[in-house]
Amino acid sequence: MLTPEDLNESDEQILDQLVEGRVSPSFVVQQTDLHRSYVSQRLIRFKEHGHVEELARGLYELDSDPRDTGESEGTPQTPA
Repeated sequence: MLTPEDLNESDEQILDQLVEGRVSPSFVVQQTDLHRSYVSQRLIRFKEHGHVEELARGLYELDSDPRDTGESEGTPQTPA
């Protein structure tokens, strides 16, 4: 799994698009100023680390945002 420290500003832009819904590399390129080869490489890396799922060839969906550390402050926890 990637951590927030593993991400750069371009990764953040890609993840922002994934948070909005399913994306293709072409869509991300249209919405950002990133190069297609970089977007494709990062989506593959996110997939390798379990953060995105490739639903069909070139169509990706966010499974877990690496920016979310899972530490929700102020959220009550239910005892087991």
